[in-house]
Amino acid sequence: MKVSSAWSAGYTGTGIVIAVLDDGIQTDHPDLAANVDTANDLDIYNFDDDPNPSSGYSHGTQVSGLIAAVKDNSICVVGVAFNSTLIGVRILGPYAITDSEEAQGLSHYLSNVDIYSNSWGPVDGTGFKSPGLLTKAALQDGVTNGRNGKGAIYIWAAGNGNTADNCNADGYVNSIYTVAISSAMIGQNAWYSEVCASALAVAYGGSQDDRYLTTTTIQSGCKSAGIQGTSYAAPIVTGIVALTLEANSDLTWRDIQHLIVFTSNRNGLNDTYSDWSMNGANKECEFLSN
Repeated sequence: MKVSSAWSAGYTGTGIVIAVLDDGIQTDHPDLAANVDTANDLDIYNFDDDPNPSSGYSHGTQVSGLIAAVKDNSICVVGVAFNSTLIGVRILGPYAITDSEEAQGLSHYLSNVDIYSNSWGPVDGTGFKSPGLLTKAALQDGVTNGRNGKGAIYIWAAGNGNTADNCNADGYVNSIYTVAISSAMIGQNAWYSEVCASALAVAYGGSQDDRYLTTTTIQSGCKSAGIQGTSYAAPIVTGIVALTLEANSDLTWRDIQHLIVFTSNRNGLNDTYSDWSMNGANKECEFLSN
């Protein structure tokens, strides 16, 4: 993904603010604390400003490490955008939040947030699911008014339903305002990844079939076992977009989508359940063969 090349060119995510919408962030994790903005965090789930997760909830902390874990501190890992700023927005827990609360999360601190990273969505295999009216309006407002009119970037995990699901049925993923990311393993599609026209690209998401990713987790820990899914591919792309915005802050939300499309390559990927063809833009794209 040429991340090391971007680092060598001097890009580290400095000045880029990323809201992580998830089940919380351990804000004092020693590999994250230096990059977490605790003054502007939000816990929508519990109606306060402390995004630290409840006991047992580690997903958001794991996602955050892939984005912005500190470099060269000998703790756990390094994030793709290791000098970016994280804002925790806790929206996930044992019960669903409302449409208005989702909208609140997706517009939190819109005047300063550059990227909203989302590794959540409808339960796999449950049919068509659309965001509520207020959530749809929040996404449209974000790309219209975010980043001083250039548009906030909404990164979204495409889902882990493999061929039993199709991310075209996910209204968060198929929104024109979001950047949907699926997963690859080493040399082929990830066994859990979903195929749909809405997925702009894939990134490595870890896999039990080759190797898991390693990232931060709760109780100031570090975890590899089980770290696989589009939930982890998406924050890697969030970090890449942060490096891109640092390189050129004038890029709009549409520019980012175009850059992803025109710089992504198949690179010999062997797809185990799809066929490939050349589309009208002279780009290879995949479609389900059955």
